[in-house]
Amino acid sequence: MPPPADPTAGALAALDACFGGTTKLSLKGLGLPAALPAFLASQLPSIPKVDFVDLSLNPALASLPDEVGQMPAVATLFALGCGFEHVPPVIGQLSRLGMLSFKSNRLAEMDEGSIPPSVHWLILTDNRLITLPRSIGALTGLRKLMLSNNRISSLPAELCACTSLELIRLSDNQLSELPAGLLRLPKLAWVALAGNPCVTPAGGSAVVAGSRLEMPPEVRPNTQTHPPQLCPCKN
Repeated sequence: MPPPADPTAGALAALDACFGGTTKLSLKGLGLPAALPAFLASQLPSIPKVDFVDLSLNPALASLPDEVGQMPAVATLFALGCGFEHVPPVIGQLSRLGMLSFKSNRLAEMDEGSIPPSVHWLILTDNRLITLPRSIGALTGLRKLMLSNNRISSLPAELCACTSLELIRLSDNQLSELPAGLLRLPKLAWVALAGNPCVTPAGGSAVVAGSRLEMPPEVRPNTQTHPPQLCPCKN
């Protein structure tokens, strides 16, 4: 009987392809272990042109090496369906990162500064988060924030500093109120709040900083005037 295939062999092949000058690195669904193999991690600084990294569908993967911080061009990083329980601190070193997805992991907490200020699209759907770090307020260019299906019971007031925010999905959490000013952010056009204690059964009002606020139609959950197509991302 032949020996079992090495699950990291595909990762090595994918990495070798990058040396041809490509800017994409996909390790998706390769059965990676909890930590990237040392031979793979040691080579990451040698591929500085990579701007897209996909680590998705590696359910055992739960950490990232320091070498990831030496990939200066990374603008998009997907880690959908992995085993992360917290956002690796090294993510905060990716100064050009614009889109970040940790959808469907086991995230229970996020350290301060773990998300770089450059991020404008943050996807944290289907995790175990209770709140967000106060440093979220440093993401002044954040446009889309996906937080549905977590355990979030409160949001930091600093979220209101994200003045570029256009869309936020908060459905199916445990929010009893929203920070004052959130629904009045200048560019905010879509808020999904269904499935939270702060929303009335009719969906026409929400508790904001201890007071009930009648929401205009453009921010009411499940309104027909803002169909889901306004948010094309599936992650």
